[in-house]
Amino acid sequence: MSSSKNSPDVCTRCAESPPTCCVLSEVEKELCFPIFPDEQKQLEQATPARTSDQPGCEPPFVKSPNTPELIQAMLRLFPGEEDAIRELFPDGGEHVRLGTDADGYCVFLGDSGCVFSPGKRPAHCRLFPMWVDGNKPRYLDAQCLAIEEARGMAMLYRLLDTDPACVRAAYQELRRFWGLPPMEEDDLEENGGDAVEAP
Repeated sequence: MSSSKNSPDVCTRCAESPPTCCVLSEVEKELCFPIFPDEQKQLEQATPARTSDQPGCEPPFVKSPNTPELIQAMLRLFPGEEDAIRELFPDGGEHVRLGTDADGYCVFLGDSGCVFSPGKRPAHCRLFPMWVDGNKPRYLDAQCLAIEEARGMAMLYRLLDTDPACVRAAYQELRRFWGLPPMEEDDLEENGGDAVEAP
Protein backbone atom coordinates (compact mmCIF):
# COMPACT_ATOMS: atom_id res chain seq x y z
CA MET A 1 0.00 0.00 0.00
CA SER A 2 1.16 3.52 -0.71
CA SER A 3 0.11 5.23 2.50
CA SER A 4 2.09 7.31 4.97
CA LYS A 5 3.49 5.17 7.77
CA ASN A 6 2.37 7.75 10.31
CA SER A 7 -1.21 7.91 9.05
CA PRO A 8 -3.71 7.74 11.92
CA ASP A 9 -5.78 5.43 9.70
CA VAL A 10 -3.50 2.46 10.25
CA CYS A 11 -6.44 0.13 10.86
CA THR A 12 -8.12 1.24 7.61
CA ARG A 13 -4.89 0.62 5.70
CA CYS A 14 -4.46 -2.75 7.36
CA ALA A 15 -8.02 -3.77 6.43
CA GLU A 16 -7.14 -3.27 2.77
CA SER A 17 -4.64 -6.14 2.88
CA PRO A 18 -5.98 -9.23 4.67
CA PRO A 19 -5.36 -11.23 6.74
CA THR A 20 -6.27 -8.81 9.52
CA CYS A 21 -7.85 -9.00 12.97
CA CYS A 22 -11.28 -8.57 11.29
CA VAL A 23 -10.79 -11.45 8.82
CA LEU A 24 -10.51 -15.03 10.05
CA SER A 25 -9.49 -18.28 8.45
CA GLU A 26 -11.38 -21.44 9.37
CA VAL A 27 -8.59 -22.38 11.76
CA GLU A 28 -8.61 -18.94 13.41
CA LYS A 29 -12.37 -19.01 14.06
CA GLU A 30 -11.96 -21.39 16.98
CA LEU A 31 -9.72 -18.78 18.66
CA CYS A 32 -11.95 -15.79 17.89
CA PHE A 33 -12.39 -13.87 21.12
CA PRO A 34 -15.53 -14.87 23.08
CA ILE A 35 -18.57 -12.63 23.57
CA PHE A 36 -20.60 -13.01 26.77
CA PRO A 37 -24.37 -12.28 27.14
CA ASP A 38 -24.20 -8.73 28.54
CA GLU A 39 -21.81 -7.65 25.81
CA GLN A 40 -23.85 -9.39 23.12
CA LYS A 41 -26.96 -7.54 24.25
CA GLN A 42 -25.09 -4.22 24.18
CA LEU A 43 -23.79 -4.92 20.69
CA GLU A 44 -27.22 -5.91 19.41
CA GLN A 45 -28.63 -2.62 20.66
CA ALA A 46 -25.81 -0.58 19.13
CA THR A 47 -26.09 -1.45 15.45
CA PRO A 48 -27.33 -4.18 13.11
CA ALA A 49 -24.84 -6.54 11.52
CA ARG A 50 -24.51 -7.04 7.82
CA THR A 51 -26.91 -9.64 6.51
CA SER A 52 -26.30 -11.68 3.41
CA ASP A 53 -27.86 -14.50 1.45
CA GLN A 54 -24.36 -15.49 0.42
CA PRO A 55 -23.76 -19.18 1.09
CA GLY A 56 -21.57 -19.63 4.11
CA CYS A 57 -22.44 -16.30 5.74
CA GLU A 58 -22.91 -16.81 9.46
CA PRO A 59 -25.38 -15.04 11.78
CA PRO A 60 -24.01 -12.10 13.83
CA PHE A 61 -23.34 -14.28 16.87
CA VAL A 62 -22.23 -17.90 16.57
CA LYS A 63 -21.80 -20.66 19.13
CA SER A 64 -18.39 -22.32 19.00
CA PRO A 65 -16.98 -25.22 21.02
CA ASN A 66 -14.53 -24.65 23.84
CA THR A 67 -11.62 -26.38 22.16
CA PRO A 68 -8.45 -27.23 24.10
CA GLU A 69 -6.65 -24.61 21.99
CA LEU A 70 -9.11 -21.87 22.99
CA ILE A 71 -8.94 -22.80 26.67
CA GLN A 72 -5.15 -22.74 26.64
CA ALA A 73 -5.16 -19.37 24.86
CA MET A 74 -7.46 -17.88 27.50
CA LEU A 75 -5.32 -19.32 30.29
CA ARG A 76 -2.25 -17.63 28.80
CA LEU A 77 -4.05 -14.29 28.71
CA PHE A 78 -5.29 -14.55 32.31
CA PRO A 79 -2.38 -15.98 34.32
CA GLY A 80 -3.22 -16.68 37.91
CA GLU A 81 -6.96 -16.94 37.17
CA GLU A 82 -7.07 -20.55 36.02
CA ASP A 83 -10.08 -21.57 38.13
CA ALA A 84 -12.20 -18.69 36.86
CA ILE A 85 -11.21 -19.26 33.23
CA ARG A 86 -11.91 -22.98 33.39
CA GLU A 87 -15.31 -22.22 34.90
CA LEU A 88 -16.05 -19.79 32.04
CA PHE A 89 -14.82 -22.25 29.41
CA PRO A 90 -15.59 -25.79 30.61
CA ASP A 91 -14.34 -28.74 28.56
CA GLY A 92 -17.07 -29.78 26.16
CA GLY A 93 -18.91 -26.47 26.54
CA GLU A 94 -19.58 -23.65 24.10
CA HIS A 95 -19.03 -19.92 23.87
CA VAL A 96 -20.31 -17.21 21.56
CA ARG A 97 -18.14 -15.39 19.02
CA LEU A 98 -18.79 -12.85 16.27
CA GLY A 99 -19.95 -14.32 12.96
CA THR A 100 -18.15 -14.07 9.64
CA ASP A 101 -19.19 -14.12 6.01
CA ALA A 102 -18.18 -16.79 3.52
CA ASP A 103 -14.79 -15.13 3.03
CA GLY A 104 -14.04 -14.89 6.75
CA TYR A 105 -14.83 -11.17 7.11
CA CYS A 106 -16.53 -10.14 10.35
CA VAL A 107 -20.23 -9.53 9.73
CA PHE A 108 -19.85 -6.19 11.50
CA LEU A 109 -17.25 -5.05 8.94
CA GLY A 110 -18.76 -2.64 6.41
CA ASP A 111 -17.41 -0.99 3.28
CA SER A 112 -15.68 1.73 5.31
CA GLY A 113 -14.60 -0.38 8.25
CA CYS A 114 -16.30 -1.49 11.46
CA VAL A 115 -19.97 -0.51 11.59
CA PHE A 116 -19.64 0.22 15.30
CA SER A 117 -18.44 3.60 16.45
CA PRO A 118 -15.08 3.20 18.24
CA GLY A 119 -16.56 3.41 21.74
CA LYS A 120 -19.27 0.83 20.96
CA ARG A 121 -17.05 -1.92 19.57
CA PRO A 122 -16.53 -5.19 21.43
CA ALA A 123 -14.13 -4.72 24.33
CA HIS A 124 -11.51 -6.99 22.82
CA CYS A 125 -11.70 -5.16 19.49
CA ARG A 126 -11.08 -1.89 21.33
CA LEU A 127 -8.15 -3.48 23.12
CA PHE A 128 -6.49 -5.14 20.12
CA PRO A 129 -3.55 -5.29 19.64
CA MET A 130 -3.11 -4.24 23.27
CA TRP A 131 -3.64 -6.27 26.42
CA VAL A 132 -3.12 -5.83 30.16
CA ASP A 133 -0.80 -8.41 31.66
CA GLY A 134 0.97 -8.36 34.97
CA ASN A 135 -0.85 -5.07 35.64
CA LYS A 136 0.87 -3.44 32.67
CA PRO A 137 -0.48 -2.45 29.23
CA ARG A 138 1.35 -4.55 26.66
CA TYR A 139 0.95 -5.38 23.00
CA LEU A 140 0.00 -8.83 21.82
CA ASP A 141 2.44 -10.89 19.82
CA ALA A 142 0.13 -10.74 16.83
CA GLN A 143 0.11 -9.87 13.15
CA CYS A 144 -0.78 -6.17 13.19
CA LEU A 145 0.30 -3.32 10.94
CA ALA A 146 0.33 -0.89 13.87
CA ILE A 147 2.80 -3.10 15.75
CA GLU A 148 4.95 -3.39 12.63
CA GLU A 149 5.07 0.38 12.16
CA ALA A 150 5.40 1.47 15.78
CA ARG A 151 8.76 2.17 17.38
CA GLY A 152 7.82 1.71 20.99
CA MET A 153 4.65 1.93 23.01
CA ALA A 154 4.23 5.70 22.71
CA MET A 155 4.11 5.50 18.92
CA LEU A 156 1.79 2.49 19.06
CA TYR A 157 -0.66 4.49 21.17
CA ARG A 158 -0.51 7.34 18.64
CA LEU A 159 -1.07 5.06 15.66
CA LEU A 160 -4.08 3.48 17.35
CA ASP A 161 -5.39 6.84 18.58
CA THR A 162 -5.56 5.53 22.13
CA ASP A 163 -3.76 5.86 25.44
CA PRO A 164 -3.12 3.80 28.59
CA ALA A 165 -6.36 4.99 30.19
CA CYS A 166 -8.42 3.76 27.23
CA VAL A 167 -6.62 0.43 27.24
CA ARG A 168 -7.29 0.01 30.96
CA ALA A 169 -10.96 0.98 30.54
CA ALA A 170 -11.52 -1.55 27.73
CA TYR A 171 -9.76 -4.25 29.75
CA GLN A 172 -11.84 -3.49 32.84
CA GLU A 173 -15.03 -3.59 30.76
CA LEU A 174 -14.06 -6.94 29.26
CA ARG A 175 -13.52 -8.32 32.76
CA ARG A 176 -16.93 -7.00 33.79
CA PHE A 177 -18.64 -8.67 30.83
CA TRP A 178 -16.90 -11.94 31.70
CA GLY A 179 -17.87 -11.74 35.36
CA LEU A 180 -14.24 -11.45 36.48
CA PRO A 181 -13.37 -9.17 39.41
CA PRO A 182 -12.02 -5.77 38.36
CA MET A 183 -8.33 -5.06 38.58
CA GLU A 184 -7.50 -2.51 41.24
CA GLU A 185 -6.75 0.77 39.49
CA ASP A 186 -3.70 1.34 41.69
CA ASP A 187 -2.31 -1.95 40.37
CA LEU A 188 -2.60 -0.99 36.71
CA GLU A 189 0.62 0.56 35.49
CA GLU A 190 0.87 2.87 32.50
CA ASN A 191 4.26 1.75 31.23
CA GLY A 192 4.13 -1.04 28.71
CA GLY A 193 6.15 -4.22 28.77
CA ASP A 194 7.07 -7.08 26.50
CA ALA A 195 4.68 -8.66 24.05
CA VAL A 196 2.02 -11.10 25.25
CA GLU A 197 1.31 -14.22 23.22
CA ALA A 198 -1.91 -13.74 21.25
CA PRO A 199 -4.66 -16.36 21.06
